Amino acid sequence: MLFGYLFSLFDMTQVALPAWLKISCTVLGGFGHAVVLNETVDLLFREKSFEIRAGDRTSEEIFYLELVELEISGPGTVARGGGFIGGGFGIGGAIEGIAIAGILNALTTRYKVHTFLTLVTHMGELHLHHGGMEPAALRIALAEVFVILRRQDVGWMHARRAVLEEQRASMLESEHESLVSRLLKPLHHQSLDERKGRCPNCDARVCRILCNRTIHCRREPACP
Repeated sequence: MLFGYLFSLFDMTQVALPAWLKISCTVLGGFGHAVVLNETVDLLFREKSFEIRAGDRTSEEIFYLELVELEISGPGTVARGGGFIGGGFGIGGAIEGIAIAGILNALTTRYKVHTFLTLVTHMGELHLHHGGMEPAALRIALAEVFVILRRQDVGWMHARRAVLEEQRASMLESEHESLVSRLLKPLHHQSLDERKGRCPNCDARVCRILCNRTIHCRREPACP
């Protein structure tokens, strides 16, 4: 039952959708994916999958069911200074580290955002540098992806269900049924363009997260 529920969340016929988030990255390394060291690739995140697009050269779609791990790290915004130095484990690691250090130094301007993404898939892994958002901001932007990964983790789902069963005697049956229903409820996708929040300038307007009005807000009417 649980396996059937998990796989029902990822209907493979629903991937021809516009990307709700697109970020550009520089390839630092990896294995198993058709990317080239130091080239720029776009990651396009959709409801059921994401795409790795290297301009017109190549494009690869990966379902979230194939995404084993997504890690975001890095120092965030740094000032140009001492630069990066190469390093690693063993001779091969040192050579690779030195090559990556050269890429990062070339990317560094007076102030630069250094955010690193590691994507582990069924086919391989990919290590990327992103200079558009700091790690915390990117983690928030990709919250939906992390929720998907957590909910498709059979071990996590079994553990949460076990907690509810263990506490069943301490609650009303209707409460238990409600909690189980919420745990198993399919996710409702919401694009960034649909998500709203309070204006950071006036704290009065409600606007879309991606709205440009907040840059020059004069208490204009709320976004449509």
